[in-house]
Amino acid sequence: MKLLICIDDTDSLDKSISTGGIAEIIIDEIEKENLGKCEAVTRHQLLRHEDIPFTSHNSSMCFRAYIDDFNYEKIIEKAIQLLYQYQAEGSDPGLCVVKEEELENPDLLISYGYSAQEKILTKEEAYSLAAKLKVHLIEHGGTGLGVIGALAGAGLRLSGEDGEFKGTVKLGKKGTQVSIKDLEEYPFIDEVRVINGDKIDREKLVILGAKYKTILRGGKAIFLIDYDKEQGENYYRSCTKKEIRSYKR
Repeated sequence: MKLLICIDDTDSLDKSISTGGIAEIIIDEIEKENLGKCEAVTRHQLLRHEDIPFTSHNSSMCFRAYIDDFNYEKIIEKAIQLLYQYQAEGSDPGLCVVKEEELENPDLLISYGYSAQEKILTKEEAYSLAAKLKVHLIEHGGTGLGVIGALAGAGLRLSGEDGEFKGTVKLGKKGTQVSIKDLEEYPFIDEVRVINGDKIDREKLVILGAKYKTILRGGKAIFLIDYDKEQGENYYRSCTKKEIRSYKR
């Protein structure tokens, strides 16, 4: 069985574990207790609006888990336990768990995810759609508004066309030069792509910046590069976080 597990609104501006950090704790516990194997966490940006309460960025965190059917309830219980253990005081957490193979209308969930990036949604709308799709959606304290982002994040991860993988790829320090081949052989990179869509020149080297991430597009972990105008025509450079988050292709 394939599950999408998404959480939202678990942290605070004080010293608390981030929502992405809690998602990774859930992954660690699932794998430590041999309940399943998990993919990396993706961050999905939702609408930022003055009428939407959020901690810092209004983003949800989602990951895919591969499990045996009989572990489904155990995983939900484990996720709930860890949410209550690590969620910040005053937060409004939501948890969404989707059985991918049993989802009769995945396009509805995906469409909901994209709509959460464009307009203000209500908790009632989230619960109504979850019931229609037979998706597990539950709040864990506070106003419970995190269910909106949790459901949306699951839809965006399901699309395979949104979000960035949590954490940074560790290939070397700033200024390190790597080949396209080395990047392609890195276990957490599926494809290297020039940000403007140009065909890659495999003879050029890539100069790494201070921080670099992979994004989710076409169901793959994509490493974005751009031309390095400072170093000349023989070099690319890794894209910045700002460039990555503005990438729409």
